[in-house]
Amino acid sequence: MHSEEVKRSEAGTKLLIVCVRSEREEVSSIISKCAPADWRTAQEIQLLLIADMLSRSGVRPKPYLVESKAQIIGRIERVAPPLGGARVLISRATRLEGLYGLRNAQDERDIKYFKSCHDLHERLPTVLKQCGLDWLTVKARELEHYHAYEPSTVEGWMGQFKKLGYESVGRNLLQLLDFWPASKFGDALFEFHREKRGPQRTEDWLSSYDYLVFNDPSRGNSGSVVSRALVKRWPALKPRAKSLPELVEVLAAKGERSNSILFLEDCIMSGDQCIRLLQGPMAAIAAHNVVQFKFAVATAYGIARLRHYVNLICLTDVNVIGPELGLIPNLTPDALRLAERGHLFDAQSRIQARERHIISGINLRGKAILDWNAMQRQGAQRFCRFVGKQLMFHHFQSAGETPQRAQELADENSLGFHDLGLLVAFAHGVPDNTIPLFRCGGRVSVDGVALDWVPLFQNATGL
Repeated sequence: MHSEEVKRSEAGTKLLIVCVRSEREEVSSIISKCAPADWRTAQEIQLLLIADMLSRSGVRPKPYLVESKAQIIGRIERVAPPLGGARVLISRATRLEGLYGLRNAQDERDIKYFKSCHDLHERLPTVLKQCGLDWLTVKARELEHYHAYEPSTVEGWMGQFKKLGYESVGRNLLQLLDFWPASKFGDALFEFHREKRGPQRTEDWLSSYDYLVFNDPSRGNSGSVVSRALVKRWPALKPRAKSLPELVEVLAAKGERSNSILFLEDCIMSGDQCIRLLQGPMAAIAAHNVVQFKFAVATAYGIARLRHYVNLICLTDVNVIGPELGLIPNLTPDALRLAERGHLFDAQSRIQARERHIISGINLRGKAILDWNAMQRQGAQRFCRFVGKQLMFHHFQSAGETPQRAQELADENSLGFHDLGLLVAFAHGVPDNTIPLFRCGGRVSVDGVALDWVPLFQNATGL
């Protein structure tokens, strides 16, 4: 059995689409229009490609199959076993029509054929909805994990885009939103790089540190979420688990130095919070102990900025463990090369030529929608900037800034703080670097149409 097909069958395929290789691009595009943006990695929807070639013997080239029908059927049944109950859509170009025509009491699959890619385009939205695999149903199911979720919120939020004449932008933004429920967040936070001579279990890796530290739970959601995840998964490690204020007291009372400390945090997007920690309560700790920062989700920008600051103040025993599952690669190749040489940020940790070096969330994740081309993404980003600038003005003014200063800050952060334009949210809160339309409210006006914008994530705790 092919290793890839073993993974597919173990993942629990709910819908299998079988087509010849020459149909791949068009079929993938059709799926991406109505399936979740991450359908390729989620494993519930699978695309099985059958090798075909063009015969040159006739006047017009015709495709013919390279594999035998028995081989093809064997591959189908490995990915979608007869007793698995999956739906199977098979292209007529595979020439398998009729092989599954007879009803078999031992076959629990629902097998249908589609005549052409146009036929698939017409039928797939209904099939996905029936399976609960259309992108809107899947997204609504994910958002139920948000701490302040209301069932009517999604429809109301999408309706605002429609009123402003940008319905497709709202649909694509929501489809591309990367939402992290608590389980996925915990998996990413406690992942670690296994080496042959190092610890092989997560508990052994965590036990190699003297202290497992998190932010003060009383100051926000991130510290309490991290501490709960840590103690719930590994209660034996509770004696090592300390909030930052507790660690300060313990080290001061014992006069300890040269401890190994793992600082666990939900995310690093711009690096602001971690830099403030190193300028404040963690300054003395970082100077006399070995400290590693570990994040569930991190932008390449945030990691590079934190590393720049650590090098700037010569903290040689402070390191950052970059995530794998939760990495947001929002720096261009040129920016990464500049960061390696220490030239991306200035002495105040400000990035040089931001627009050339940072990839916005719309451009980064927008490529997952195959029919949302570069020009459409640019249009969507212009809309988000225009509305986001108005929302950020309300945000800064409500925070006590003068109208003039609020406007200046809104201009600089129209796609969220540091202008990162992320498409990320957690069950416990939303990063303030996420596009403001997801987390900020206020009066906005577009092309003469005005409304009171209500964010998708109401009562959002900034991270």
